[in-house]
Amino acid sequence: VSGPAPFAYDVASAYAAEKLGLPVVDFAVSEYNDFCIDISKARAQLGYDPQWDIFRIVDDAIEFRRSGGERKATMYPG
Repeated sequence: VSGPAPFAYDVASAYAAEKLGLPVVDFAVSEYNDFCIDISKARAQLGYDPQWDIFRIVDDAIEFRRSGGERKATMYPG
């Protein structure tokens, strides 16, 4: 499952850095996997309509931490 639209990590990191008043560190990676998740089938068959894009996720995460929120333990091993 994915968000409503693809995003670029450089754009997301610049957005988060601006919100947090932190610098962005650019670096090159020799091997990487670029991908885009197609959710059109989930939209068509399930009515899937995600509302949280990467910017809302970043905003919510920052607010969560600023309000004293802490991550809960998860069963996901990754």
